[in-house]
Amino acid sequence: MTRVLIATDGSSISRVATRYAADVLGTLNLDGICVLTVVRPPMEPLMDADSILIPQDTWRALEAAAQDAASMALQAAMADLARFDGLLKTVSRTGHHVPRVIVDTACELGANLIVMGASRHGTLRTLLGGDVSDWVQRHAHCPVLLVRPNQPCAPL
Repeated sequence: MTRVLIATDGSSISRVATRYAADVLGTLNLDGICVLTVVRPPMEPLMDADSILIPQDTWRALEAAAQDAASMALQAAMADLARFDGLLKTVSRTGHHVPRVIVDTACELGANLIVMGASRHGTLRTLLGGDVSDWVQRHAHCPVLLVRPNQPCAPL
């Protein structure tokens, strides 16, 4: 039996990956599909000796916006995967290191496959902070299907 973890952040490439997974997974004998979104909390409030530089109301609004975005990402993925209704489970986790949360959740759930969109960041971004899909691919205990949007083939 196959257990699949689909990681989504609601981005357009994430939606492409979810739709692609829906097409491909229909041919497999599935035990379950878990759709995961990871909420990255805003950075801790900057503290001055006497005051908070970010007002608490603003801080709460940032946290609420992150939760709302995660909820919308899960809803969109669930709509794309509606034909698998009896096999679907959603999970929302919070963590600063998103790729580690994805890999840890896949391991915890006993996933046999992770599906996610392949981000396309420039070399500088990759050098500075790394790339979520690259980190997951290098550290996952199971195969990782990285989905890119369809593009015309470039001549070699």
